[in-house]
Amino acid sequence: MTKVTSPEVPTSKRSPLASGSVAEHVLRGAVGVLAAVLAIVLVAVVGPVSLLLLGITVIAWRGCPTCWAVGLFGTLADRRARRSCSRC
Repeated sequence: MTKVTSPEVPTSKRSPLASGSVAEHVLRGAVGVLAAVLAIVLVAVVGPVSLLLLGITVIAWRGCPTCWAVGLFGTLADRRARRSCSRC
């Protein structure tokens, strides 16, 4: 008996910081910036409670601004790989 094998699909490791699309990633960045600005502006009005908005910033950016930028590059690389892959 001969063993039939199918061609292996290359597995690409996607960055945990990347998003599904560039638009989604930019939206996450905008939400993070808006929450950070609101936290700083509202600290004079509602006190330290406004700093809870920084948690939204961290969640939206999946870390710090550098993490968001690395995720953007990962998202762009994923998009480029999907466009050039003939099997996808």
